[in-house]
Formats: sequence, C-alpha cells, structure tokens
Amino acid sequence: MIDYLESMESKVIQEMTQRKMKEMHALKSDLDICNGILVDATSSLKTIQQSIDKDTPAGFIIRFKDQVQMFDERQTKLVRHVQTLKNVKLTFLPNRPLEQAVVQGKHIGSLNTESFPSRLAQVYAKAAPIETQRPTLTRQGTSKARPYSGVSTAAPTPRSVRSTTDMPSFRKPNVPCQIRSRGPREYSKQENETKSVISDVSSRISEKPASDLTQSKAMELSSVDGKTISAKFKSDFIASVPDQKECSLEGAAILKSGHVVLSDSYHSSLKLFDPKFAYIGLIKFATSPGDVCAVGDSEVIVCLPDTMRLKHEKIENNKIVPGEVLTVGDKCHSVGYNNGTLACCSGRTIHVFARDNHSWLRVSTTPMDADNLMYIAVDPNGERIVVTRNGYPNRPVVCLTKNGQKVWSYTHEELRLPRGVAFLGQNVLIVSWDQQKVIQLNREGHLEGVVLQQGVQWPWKLAISPKGDKLMLTQCYYRLPFKDKNCVKVYKVIR
Repeated sequence: MIDYLESMESKVIQEMTQRKMKEMHALKSDLDICNGILVDATSSLKTIQQSIDKDTPAGFIIRFKDQVQMFDERQTKLVRHVQTLKNVKLTFLPNRPLEQAVVQGKHIGSLNTESFPSRLAQVYAKAAPIETQRPTLTRQGTSKARPYSGVSTAAPTPRSVRSTTDMPSFRKPNVPCQIRSRGPREYSKQENETKSVISDVSSRISEKPASDLTQSKAMELSSVDGKTISAKFKSDFIASVPDQKECSLEGAAILKSGHVVLSDSYHSSLKLFDPKFAYIGLIKFATSPGDVCAVGDSEVIVCLPDTMRLKHEKIENNKIVPGEVLTVGDKCHSVGYNNGTLACCSGRTIHVFARDNHSWLRVSTTPMDADNLMYIAVDPNGERIVVTRNGYPNRPVVCLTKNGQKVWSYTHEELRLPRGVAFLGQNVLIVSWDQQKVIQLNREGHLEGVVLQQGVQWPWKLAISPKGDKLMLTQCYYRLPFKDKNCVKVYKVIR
C-alpha cells in the first residue's frame, strides 16, 4: 500500500510537471508568433524609408499602399491571436475518500506477464553478443501521459510538444470531423525489446559547395508553370478512442494495405486504423513515442526518444506485433525510410542506416549546426534526405545525401516554422505550421507552389501513401479544441 501511495504521489507530481511544461511551450509559441510579426513590421518601416529616399512620388504611393495592406493583414492576424490568449489556473483536487481507498487497496489492479518469440536483428560481420531484456511487467490500464510535441516544438517541439502542441494556430477548420472511430480494443501491451548490433560501414564525407536558396522578400506562394501538385479533401477521422480526450499525434504512416498507424505521445501508444479509418487497436510503450514511418508493406518503425531506440512493429491480422529494436544511442524523434535507406534525427544529429538482410548498418552520422531539427524524409531512390528545422527567423529546410553531404538549403518568409516533410516522387512537400499550408519544392530545392492551404488548422505531421494518391495531415496546437486536435485529415492527391 505504501508503494501504491508513493506511485500515486509520483503520478500527481509528474502530471503537474507536464502541465507546467505544456504552458511553457505555449508561451514560447506565442512569443515566436509575436517576434515574427515584429520582424515583418520592422521590414515594412525600412521599405517605406527607402522608398522616401529613392522612389519617385508615384512609386512611393504604390509602395506605401502595398505596405498599408500588409499592415492591415498583420493587424488582423495579431487581433485573432490576442483573442485566443487565456489565463491559466492550475487546481489540484485531492481524493477525499482516501480511507476507503486504503481499505480497498488490494483490489487496485493486477500484474500480467506475457512472453513473445524473439526476432533478433542479425550482426553484419562477426557474431557478437546480443543483449536480451526481460519482458516488461506492465500494470494493466495505466500509462504515462506525457505529451511529446511542443511549441518549438515547432518542435508539437508534433521537441516538446508537444502537449500536443508544439506550436500555434490561427484559423478555424472549414471541414468538420465527421468519422468517429469505434470503441477501443487493447491487445498488445508488451514490448519485446532486443538490441540490434550496429556496424559502421562508412563515415561522413566532407561537404561540397551546396546551393542556398533564399527568398527574403515577401512573395505570393503560387503555382509555377502548372507544376504544382494539388490536394482535394477526401475524409477525416478522430484518432482518440472513447476514453481519451486529448491526443498528441507525433507521427503518421500509411501502409500499402491502406491501414493507418498513428503515434500518440500523450497516451504513450501506437494506434492502428483500418483502410476506412475505423479504430482497430493499440499497443502501449513505457515512454512517449515520437515519429513513425512505414518500412515495408506491413511494418513500421517508431521512435522512442527516451530510450534512444527505434522499434519495429508489424501489422498482422489487424494487430500490432512487436519486432526487433535498433539502438541508435541518440534521442531521435523523427524517422523516414525509402528504398533500403533509414534516416532518423535528434535535435542536433542525423543518423542514416542501410538494410542488409536482417540487420541495419550505420552509413553515416552527421552533426548539424543546429539544435532544433524537426522532421526528416528520404527520397524514393534512398539517396537524398530532407530535414526541417524549427524556430524564427526563417530556419532553412536542408537537403543532404545519405552520406551527410549538403546538397541545398531553402529559406522563405512563408516557411518560418516548417514541420512535417515528405517526398512525393522527386518533389518535396513541406508543412508550414504557422502559415497553415503545405508547399512544394522540386528536386533542386526551388519553390513550385502551394499544394494545400484550405480547411486545415495548424498542420503538423505529413504522410503520403505508398501509391502517392493520398496525403494525410495531423493537427497540433495547444489552443485547438480537442475535436480538432484529435482530427486527422485525408486528401486525394491530384497531379
């Protein structure tokens, strides 16, 4: 009983700590938005002053009218944001019938142990000892509720989070959430964790000159020569199960079968939905998961940052079956895979692996001159990697080879807080979180235009189906209503 009371005390303290972190991330996101507006205002003043000094009277009038229009847009955005600000009051309500709880303490729950067949990652060269861990004892019906995405979480940082929040939101959705998932059916709560030995087969090579594509002046993000892909709303569904109010959807993946896998850091779980987006079941982890990606027709890899591991999970007979574990040695929160190349990133470093039969071989470890990496994606050839960064002012999106050689970087005023990223063919699709849109770059890192900007609020994670015919977006911002925060939107891709 003493252990039980201590665990309850720890749980209360942990929950209060999480709430505090959530509010801190919220304040940071508000500050980032205000800083962005301030930067725009300062730039406008400089433009007007330059026009006074150099332009003709007619040119000055034209430029002044443009700046007045931009001022009105900033004021509208600022007013909307101020209207969302709220006071926060944290209240703790203790359980009064403590005596009754003590009397009935022996009925608080039971422990259950399950064993699963091990699937070991093979060693590449020589046989090496493989560390095997005991199956974890998990108290049924309990889980840690620590949001991973936060605002800067820009990277939700969607790293903190995210209280599911990593960052902000301005608009209200144009499309209501209509599909509600059925009741939960929990089955696998055990993790079969086996360390896989990683062999270093190549080291990072020196960087060649790379192109830095920067557009510093405000410009309309529009279609270029009709090359822009478009997305048409198809459906949406709710990721929370009936006993859950709030979700923090860090990752999303679409399998060849049409099944959808979502990682929910708030509930420390991986959720499975059928091709019609009806809820099937989930598996729980001891820690909060980060991103998730598909690595085959029926298999995904999920990030477990707190344990510095990536974990395989197979989808068999509408169930999530635990698989092998890859120990990275870094708190990676995002992962991407394509054509045999696996890439993951922490806040500062990119790790790349290649698949050789049943083992992962380390290809490169690339430290970045940053501490705010967000999401990562691998191109269809498995040769290039694109990673997004969080934070003002205008952090660049960076493209590298799998060996760590920089290819290009891209910066734009409309892309101050990039989040999810994915390849669609050779095109790169990037979520602009604060601008609430999805933009498209070509293989060389040049802007093609806007793919999506209607009916979505604070988009976070972006996922593309294996056939390239569906685009999926999660939404993340601490001020969003639960029904919007838990809503996943699906679009038909039109090329």
